[in-house]
Amino acid sequence: MKELLDFHRIEINPATNNQHLGECPFCNKLKLYVNLEKQLWDCKTCGVEGNQFTLLTLLHKHYLGKTTEYDYYQLAKKRNGIQADTFRMAGFAWDSVNNRWLVPYQNGSEFLNNLGAINPSRGFKIFKSPGLPLKLYRPFHTKELASTVVVTEGEWDLLAIYPHLPSGYSVVSIPGAMSFKQEFIPLFRNKNVILLYDKDDAGRAGIAKAVRLLNPIAESIKFLAWPEDYEFPSAEDPNKEGKDLRDLVAHNKS
Repeated sequence: MKELLDFHRIEINPATNNQHLGECPFCNKLKLYVNLEKQLWDCKTCGVEGNQFTLLTLLHKHYLGKTTEYDYYQLAKKRNGIQADTFRMAGFAWDSVNNRWLVPYQNGSEFLNNLGAINPSRGFKIFKSPGLPLKLYRPFHTKELASTVVVTEGEWDLLAIYPHLPSGYSVVSIPGAMSFKQEFIPLFRNKNVILLYDKDDAGRAGIAKAVRLLNPIAESIKFLAWPEDYEFPSAEDPNKEGKDLRDLVAHNKS
């Protein structure tokens, strides 16, 4: 839990009787007590308490309430191919204290299972809260998936393609082309699965792996086979070739 606290810039002092003391991120009082062994915390001033998942959930809620439409508009300007409304619906939260965006991960529980962070001035890699397992990214369908499920390679492709999918479709993303885990498989039982992976060797290999794992349980499986002669520019650099859904959406928008 110490790594998670460090990641979210919550400093704590050395322990006294197994209780570490730090500044509460919600009331800014030096009344946050943390038991690293039990992975529990509480604030003696504002009364909030819980475990690491409670902390992530409350941190996200705290900053989400301060995020404005202008913030989303500014983020969309920086991340070509993704609409401001999509960032808002996905629950992106602007952490003005640490100059970063928080990205919530959830799977139907009232608590987040992870909270990622990006600093646009340093790039758009989403760093996840450490010490927690990677899950599917499913910001719009957290409880149940529809009969047709689109699977993308990474969060950004999901966010780019979401507004353009037929109504009634669900969309999820895996952490990377080859990271389709065994634990994901039951979610796709009797589903019509559409795999939209990147236009590269890793994407093709990832499709082959997903098809092999899903074939015994899915109702049907389709995948995007990118035409070799179909070229479009990168969303970041028009002089480079695009290879993913966000590149394609940005190109068609221009």
